[in-house]
Amino acid sequence: MNRAIPLISAPQGVPLRVITIKGGWGMSRRLLEIGITPGTIIRIINKNTGPIILEVRGSIFAIGRGHARKIYVEVL
Repeated sequence: MNRAIPLISAPQGVPLRVITIKGGWGMSRRLLEIGITPGTIIRIINKNTGPIILEVRGSIFAIGRGHARKIYVEVL
């Protein structure tokens, strides 16, 4: 099993598995609404400037960098 790293530090363009979310109720609810839960496979499309652009279950979403620091993933 790979080591869990914050999403903000993960490489762009590779599959990632969400391990845990270390945020409050509001943040967890927002992520649940867009389909980001532990076990979900996601991919960073762009993280150069501004929000982090993610592919989640075939859809594209943007999340803030603060949220990305609280989502822990492993590289597949």
